[in-house]
Amino acid sequence: MKIDFFGIAKQNQLIKKNLKKKFDKLFKHNQYILGPEIQALEKKLAKFTGSKYCITTSSGTDALLLSLISLGITVGDEVIVPNLSYIASAEVIKRVGAKPIFIDVKRTDFNINEELIKKKISKKTKAIIAVSLFGQTPDFRKINLIAKKYKIYVIEDAAQSFAAKNHGKMSCNLSDIGCTSFFPTKVLGCYGDGGAIFTNKKKIYEKCKKLRVHGQSKKYVYDLEGLNAKLDTIQAIVLLEKLKILNKEIKLRGKNFIKYKKFLKNIKHIELPEVQKNNSSVFSIFTIIAKKRDMLFNFLKKKNIPVAIYYPRTLNKQKIFSKIKKNECPVSEELSKKIISLPFSAYITEKEMKKIANEITNFYSS
Repeated sequence: MKIDFFGIAKQNQLIKKNLKKKFDKLFKHNQYILGPEIQALEKKLAKFTGSKYCITTSSGTDALLLSLISLGITVGDEVIVPNLSYIASAEVIKRVGAKPIFIDVKRTDFNINEELIKKKISKKTKAIIAVSLFGQTPDFRKINLIAKKYKIYVIEDAAQSFAAKNHGKMSCNLSDIGCTSFFPTKVLGCYGDGGAIFTNKKKIYEKCKKLRVHGQSKKYVYDLEGLNAKLDTIQAIVLLEKLKILNKEIKLRGKNFIKYKKFLKNIKHIELPEVQKNNSSVFSIFTIIAKKRDMLFNFLKKKNIPVAIYYPRTLNKQKIFSKIKKNECPVSEELSKKIISLPFSAYITEKEMKKIANEITNFYSS
């Protein structure tokens, strides 16, 4: 039994026939960059999230970078970011010359600990990048209240939480700016790199739209120092097709999440993920806390069960941040040594989940 970690192969079988038809249309109009499908996708994404504006980008990383640039964040500024996340969340802060201030996460949902934010705000703080990890968001009501009090911006890194909700509002529409990724393994993914920026503020929208195309206001007129950060038309076609089945897939993910937990709940030495109050999750990555994590990882690999570790090293331990004073983040440190992610998707079967649960049971029983 070969288990697909993200279920992409099964999803592709469902949409490939319609995609081929859509690709035929692309080959007729031949607008491979910023073609009509880009505008159609941006409208649908904005409507889906409830945001006024959406700007598609070449990647989730570029979406974050453009957002920071649009807010004028630069050398001497500080941006608060959780210590347990993908490198992009903090890398972009350094890229604009600002300083990342790392904050610990909560053990309950792996997201930024909202209660620690105030302690790290200084006169140099210009923004908070709050990462919505593994499919659910932190409490943006709390984060936004803090930000309002100190007059700083909030950016949601929603690379792993597109279509999740917090207090009934969609991820990507919870703060000043929401950024997501359409990397192939995401809940809504394309066939390459891709991303998007969401905002309800017209000035931010207009600035990001210029920045995405070298800072161009009209052809060969450049008002800003920007990037080449456009989404390809072909990727927009893929995303438009996948949007049609997204709600159905999220329901399947929710059902599978409940089943998975049922199969795993009696296994000692592991802790299962929980959906926090006022949240709905898209369960993008099924992550557990496990004793003897590295041994379990190797054991499952030998049993041909694909597993992953997101993330084995905290951000403040990365070489590129070695000159930044390290804050104490004990929960992040512990989790980086204990978390392991199991195969999960809308298309994982009961048989596959049972097999994984049985093998984990066997490991701890041996």
